[in-house]
Amino acid sequence: MKIVKPFLITLIITLPVGAQILNNFGVKFGGTTTSQERKYHLPASGYDAIVTIQPNKNLVSLSAGVYAEFKGYSIFDILVELNYLQKGFIREEQYTTGESYTLKQRTDYLNLSLLIKTKVYDGIVTPYVIVGPRYDFEITKTGFGVDNPYYEAFNKNLFGFYFGVGSEFELFNINLLAEAIYDLSITDLYDDSIITVTSDTFIFRMGISF
Repeated sequence: MKIVKPFLITLIITLPVGAQILNNFGVKFGGTTTSQERKYHLPASGYDAIVTIQPNKNLVSLSAGVYAEFKGYSIFDILVELNYLQKGFIREEQYTTGESYTLKQRTDYLNLSLLIKTKVYDGIVTPYVIVGPRYDFEITKTGFGVDNPYYEAFNKNLFGFYFGVGSEFELFNINLLAEAIYDLSITDLYDDSIITVTSDTFIFRMGISF
């Protein structure tokens, strides 16, 4: 939370300051693909002290939100976003009989993002780059193991960064955009003396601006 508080304060200050220089606002919607990695820390005994197990499949889920873009400095603009994101994992396991089964867990987050945007050039299609911090707050968890104390102990407040590229274009007099974002999580989902769980997400979305 020590990292999160300055981010939230900056976000709150930015909104009233930028209200007088609003460029545009709109909605964004699309999908996410998330992978989780579990690292089991074993006693060092001359062998590799860490064994890594990763789910076999990424979880593909939804993303939807609203944003406002404010005029910044020079070639840089400021994006403030409020999103609903779904993340989680899918893992294939086997019974002792050899028959396989699937474990699936999904976590829903409310996401706040404060991003810097710069356009590569203006044209019929206008490409741009976005980067900045984001904060995820867990809303609910569904699927496998939600009542398990292990999963209940997962961090519900996650801090990370967005690194993305996108393009703006007009179609039938409608201002549209398309983005691809790498969501780097700085906060571990879970960490103790035995297990560390980390997560990375890619976000692909379309948008309409007004």
